[in-house]
Amino acid sequence: MFAKRPNQFKDYSDVSIPTNYNETRKQFNGHITKFNNTVLPAIREKTKTSQTAAENKFNKSHRIIKEIPSGSQVMIKNINRTAKTDPPYIGNYTIVRKNQGGSYILVDGTGALLPRNIPPSHIKVISEEQPEIYDVEAIIDHKGTPGNWLYLVRWKGYDAKDDTWEPEKHFHNNRPIPKNWNRRNGQHNVEPNSSEKKTKKK
Repeated sequence: MFAKRPNQFKDYSDVSIPTNYNETRKQFNGHITKFNNTVLPAIREKTKTSQTAAENKFNKSHRIIKEIPSGSQVMIKNINRTAKTDPPYIGNYTIVRKNQGGSYILVDGTGALLPRNIPPSHIKVISEEQPEIYDVEAIIDHKGTPGNWLYLVRWKGYDAKDDTWEPEKHFHNNRPIPKNWNRRNGQHNVEPNSSEKKTKKK
């Protein structure tokens, strides 16, 4: 203990004290110095390595959710998703506040409260750098080749002069596209989906 060899369990009452006390003290101080300069740093390094490994293992299996500030623009997990073509997240919504249970109260674009509170694991914060999102009123036409299609988009609230050609990757989901095929094939009873959202290119 304390860099010294522990005593054995025996009677030391008849043991004489060494006459070379100074030499013994010098050896003891040498052991202390070696312990401080060699053993302790090795223990610290081993402990640090073990703590880092444990922290990395924990972070891989646990999602650390940060508190979302009020007023943040977010999208929420689409719990009614039934097909791969359905968007995994829907929105946009605005954070009102966090309740005592840890869920969030949200409002939609009209300012109406969502009928249910949303758990933080179902919320994705929209980056401040993300461009504005617009509603698709209809897909007017298409051109290109398979895998490289472009779609002529009519934007909700805009005139025909504002129509733009957009690739499929610019859509948050591709549900307006099959509706466009139906309309072009004569199935005019299928209305375009006006709730789809997409970034409008300038």
